[in-house]
Amino acid sequence: MQYEKEVIAHAQRICNHPRPLTSPGFLDIEIMAEGHIVDDGWGGDLRDKYYPGKPNSYFKAVIAEVHRIHGSSPKG
Repeated sequence: MQYEKEVIAHAQRICNHPRPLTSPGFLDIEIMAEGHIVDDGWGGDLRDKYYPGKPNSYFKAVIAEVHRIHGSSPKG
């Protein structure tokens, strides 16, 4: 995968949260994985601002890695 190291690092940051699967960062990643826009609270888009050019597959890979690290199964 093109973003493998970045995906792992991103997932590890999310898993540092006391409740990673309900953390705002993880929930935002889930929304972006489906191709939706997440407002940054200032009238912008989180994806464009912090993850320019990242495809939906990047966010899906982060979700899968969080579940792998956390030892849970993805919903669905």
